[in-house]
Amino acid sequence: MVEYHQHAEYWLRIFVVGDSPQAYKAIRNLHWLCNEYLCEQAYHIEVIDLCCEPEKGDSEKIVATPTLIREAPRPPLRVIGDLANAERVAELLLQHSGCEED
Repeated sequence: MVEYHQHAEYWLRIFVVGDSPQAYKAIRNLHWLCNEYLCEQAYHIEVIDLCCEPEKGDSEKIVATPTLIREAPRPPLRVIGDLANAERVAELLLQHSGCEED
């Protein structure tokens, strides 16, 4: 499940395990957060199922799931959990992005 927008401002990768309720909740929360908080910026979300692609988890040193990695804008950022605390996750995603709320 990948959503792609040309010239994405935000590059996000979310690592999950299988088709679990926790994975579904984290993915749903991430899509909601992006639509709600990213200042109508374009974004790219890559969902990585570690059951299907365990080597990606190894290369990124994923120790818990779900894990969200913001690749861009820099610096990279990691958030572990189901992303249910929307306000806090949005605050973290917006750090150093040029899109901080006033």
